[in-house]
Amino acid sequence: MSVAANDLARLLDQPEESIELDRAAFLMACGEYPQLDVEAQIARLDRLAAEAEPAVRSQPDPAGRVAALRQFLAGACGFRGNEADYYDPANSFLHLVLDRRAGIPITLSVLYMEVGRRLGVSLLGVGLPGHFMVKYQDEQGVFLLDPFHGGRSLTPRDCREIVESIHDGRMPFEEQHLAAVDKKYIVLRMLKNLRGIYLERGQHAKALGVLDMVLAVSPASVEDLKQRGRLHCHLQNYAQARRDLESYLFLSPQAADADDVRQTLQGLNNVSAMLN
Repeated sequence: MSVAANDLARLLDQPEESIELDRAAFLMACGEYPQLDVEAQIARLDRLAAEAEPAVRSQPDPAGRVAALRQFLAGACGFRGNEADYYDPANSFLHLVLDRRAGIPITLSVLYMEVGRRLGVSLLGVGLPGHFMVKYQDEQGVFLLDPFHGGRSLTPRDCREIVESIHDGRMPFEEQHLAAVDKKYIVLRMLKNLRGIYLERGQHAKALGVLDMVLAVSPASVEDLKQRGRLHCHLQNYAQARRDLESYLFLSPQAADADDVRQTLQGLNNVSAMLN
């Protein structure tokens, strides 16, 4: 397991209030960019917040401060959704989002959350199925923002339409989709998005590295354990594949695909016998 994976697991194994989401996002990037200077990247967010501070703090109420933050990030800085190349892996790495001023919904949401946090604007992540966004919530009400589309304001009805459009009506919208999610969930969703992109591109070795991080953070995730085993098998890392698949069966002996996994293990044992 990489140093970055271990560091990320330790960071996320803390109480929610102690987790530094910005640091977690940059540690995630260290899996692919091991020379990344995390402290320097955090300082970039500090500078963005310092630039935004006069406009944001001059507003007398939360609605005004949220609007000023949106105007700064989407307007003055030009952060936007990368609609032209949505599945570019670079969209999943926060330091490259800062470089290119473009990303996917979840990385842009992390940007809004972390710049906002530095300015006393506490934004929460909202994990709509297929489209991440943020919200500000206090006793006066809730503001929903879509960082991918310039920080536009959304209503619950808009969110319903987004979910129904993405899933062609096959997934009904539920009010719980608007609930805030915790930081560990956000990081795992970022990792799993990236894994899916690499698998779609046939970049199996990179997908394997991402799965190592997922399992460092969430070692009890049996589906990820099985997928890592299959990836090891595809990459002819037979000993590692056998270890992961045996662990999967130990943890899920009654799984629907248990017989298929046992057949795969038998094949791996045959290969091992031939190699020996």
